[in-house]
Amino acid sequence: MTSSRPLILALLAVASSAAAHDESVGARFVQPGGVDAGNCLDHHAPCVSMQYALAQAEPGNTVKVGAGIFDLSGVNLESFLHGPVHATGGYGNADHYYESRPLEVQSIVVGVGAQYRNALAVRGFYWAASKAAAERNEISFAGRARCRGVPQFHRLVEGSGVAATRVLSVSGFGWLTAHDLPA
Repeated sequence: MTSSRPLILALLAVASSAAAHDESVGARFVQPGGVDAGNCLDHHAPCVSMQYALAQAEPGNTVKVGAGIFDLSGVNLESFLHGPVHATGGYGNADHYYESRPLEVQSIVVGVGAQYRNALAVRGFYWAASKAAAERNEISFAGRARCRGVPQFHRLVEGSGVAATRVLSVSGFGWLTAHDLPA
């Protein structure tokens, strides 16, 4: 039994170092107002387009996307969703891009077919039919796991002291849609 103790301790050390892996290492950052130059590795100096950040990223990197409207026209969606580089929306400066919070930070994609809404929602992205629709806040956020977050969103808005003018509702198909509140 004593001879297995060093092995157990070594395995625990390896397991804890794997669990403590910082997924932000190698992360690329995208935010409106950024510049498509450099390597996008600093959230204080982000890129402006996902296309540029994806081109800079290496397999295993994450592209962390902030609030804004992003056109994915020309992006290979199958590679974008299932490739070795993962893009995730819902990041913001409040926590230095540490955690995706799509109910608070809206990363909206356009230029993508509606059939990708669920897959995009899993990655923290909202979907809009066009840039004009996104600017009118005609967006949807699909995904079963996020539907359960709607009451949390309402509590978050009610308890924040922020006057909400839009609210999310769930349709019979599980789509979350933004609606104007009466004045």
